[in-house]
Amino acid sequence: MDNINSLIGLFKDVNPSYKRLYSNKTQRKALERMVKEHGEVKVENMIKYLPKTIGEKFAPIITTPLTLESKLGNLVAYIQRQKNSQPKTLII
Repeated sequence: MDNINSLIGLFKDVNPSYKRLYSNKTQRKALERMVKEHGEVKVENMIKYLPKTIGEKFAPIITTPLTLESKLGNLVAYIQRQKNSQPKTLII
């Protein structure tokens, strides 16, 4: 329970109304499912990455646990695309 509250607190950087998420059962259940499937550390890292995507072209807009759960595939694809588009350095 405390871990879910701390994870919800991480949404404050992308959602000014994050405090409303604490009492929302749908949002809490989404986080519980993700923690069960991916582990708390991985979910925490996902949430901490979200501020980097705000305003980025083609990045999914994720501001709640439920949208994170439903757009997780889009976020992973976006991150992969970003990694692939990094300039390649040729060392001779």
